[in-house]
Order: sequence, then structure tokens, then C-alpha cells
Amino acid sequence: MTKKNASAAKRPRWQSLVGTGILLLVIVFVYLRTGTVPDELLEEVLGTDAATVSAILQQTATATATQTVAQTAIHSPTATDEPSVTPTHTPAAGLAAPEAPTPTATATRTVAPSRQPTATPTSTRPPTRAPPSPTSSPTSNPTLTATRVRSQSGLPFVLYGDLPPEARETIRLIDQNGPFPFRQDDSTFQNREGILPSKPRGWYREFTVITPGSQDRGARRIVEGEDGLLFYTDDHYDSFREVIR
Repeated sequence: MTKKNASAAKRPRWQSLVGTGILLLVIVFVYLRTGTVPDELLEEVLGTDAATVSAILQQTATATATQTVAQTAIHSPTATDEPSVTPTHTPAAGLAAPEAPTPTATATRTVAPSRQPTATPTSTRPPTRAPPSPTSSPTSNPTLTATRVRSQSGLPFVLYGDLPPEARETIRLIDQNGPFPFRQDDSTFQNREGILPSKPRGWYREFTVITPGSQDRGARRIVEGEDGLLFYTDDHYDSFREVIR
């Protein structure tokens, strides 16, 4: 021991400190790995009482372990950091588990009226009729109907519907053979003016068309031929128009 101490005193102080530190680190590492360090090794290396060195190592190891445990506790998740687990309710023995609610989403989608296709309004709308052509008109129009007929006598004509109501009433009396309002009615018309087609004497007979407000027979007449043709005059025989019925 005296020779080793003498040789150690000859070395510089910093080398001794560095060597001692390295040896201590090696001894601590061995102790941490195995838990024990042979006393003979300590006395040989350090030249110190083995019990004293063991106590120092024990304190160092305890402090290191405490620091390691503290660091582990800091980085390990606490009880509050643990993920929450929703408890599963398990029905007790003898109790029936509650029935799960039946989903109604599918039923709602299948019966919702908004899902069903509906016909568009244009599919039921009746087709629009084209406006009638200006040149075509119903045959009930008396003016246009008159342009498609011709009088048998060659004279101008008038439609029955265009006659005054009094003239239509006179024609009605002629059809039923009276009675007539004047005694001169149903008398022979001579056709002296020669306006009507020439026929034998007694072919034409005349009838009075009442003129409202007139004190006498007035100027309006209906003349009937034996062939059934009717003629209307409203100017006392100066002109005639064949009546088209």
C-alpha cells in the first residue's frame, strides 16, 4: 500500500482525479447491474475501508433509484390521463335485457311522400288549341253563311235570322195558315213593278209585316209564291230580297 501511494503522489493531481472518477463510474455501473461490489476489489482499487465505500455506494444507488422512479412517475400517465371507458351495463341475472329501439330511418325513407316521384304539371295540362284561322269560321255565322248560298230567284237575299222579329212572326202565321191581323192579308200580289220573277196571275200572295208605331199597315210586306219562295220588302214594293231559311 505504501508503494502505491508513493507512486500515485508522483502523478499530477488532475490525472488522479480523472482516474478516480472513471473507476467510480465503473464501480457504480457494476453495482447497479449486479447489486454488489466485492470488498477486495474496492480495497485494491481505492485503498479505503470497504465498509465505508459500500455505504457510499449504497447511498448513491438509492439516490439514483429515487430519481429514476420520480422521472418515471412524471412521464407515466396518471389516473386522470387514462382514457375514459364507458361502463357497460350488464343486466343482472334473472332480469331481461331491455329491447333495443327499432331504427325507423329506413321506414321513414320508404314512406316519405317527398321521395315518391310526382307527375309534373305540364303532363296533365291539356294541349293548347291553335287559334282559329281568320278565314275559317263556324257555319253558324249568318253573314259568312250567306256568302255561300244563292237565291233561287236571282234577287238579293236575306237570312231568316236577320229579318225583323215582326217579319219572322208573319212567316210563322203563313206557315200555320193564319190567323192574320189585317183583312188584306193573303190577297193576290199583282207584281206590277216586275221586280219578282214573272209568273202567271195569282202566283204571288202578300202579307202585312206590322210596323211598330204605325197607324196603318206600313210599308213592310212578305210575298209568297206558289213554289214556297218568300220575298221581303221594307219599302212598299220598291225592292225585294229573297228570304233564305
